Amino acid sequence: MQASRSVTHALLASSVLAAVCALGAQERLTPSPAPPALQPLAQQVRRLETALRYLGEPLSDADLGRTITIRGEAHSVMQAINRQLAHYANHVGQIVMLAKHFAGSQWKPLTIPRGKSAEFLQRVSSGTASQR
Repeated sequence: MQASRSVTHALLASSVLAAVCALGAQERLTPSPAPPALQPLAQQVRRLETALRYLGEPLSDADLGRTITIRGEAHSVMQAINRQLAHYANHVGQIVMLAKHFAGSQWKPLTIPRGKSAEFLQRVSSGTASQR
């Protein structure tokens, strides 16, 4: 159970970091007419270096009041962060679904197994398990 929490926390931390990076870089990067795969390598490297400069830059109070545009739609910074986290959560769900599919009968639940909620709650009330 502890390993699952560590993975969950790592995924959340990386999602938040990526969302902040995307927010910092989004309006600073000029959209290009060609998909990145068709751009010269040097241009791709320049775009990556530009984005990475903002990776460690924290959001300020002023940033939280800004409106940014994602795919032509205005979002507050908080809406954009929530949107990005939900997007990553969808991908995590896809990965878990595939892992469960490929593991088949050897799959071990990431949370409380089906039909075991009463047992788990009993362990919580006795102090041998935690809901956190």
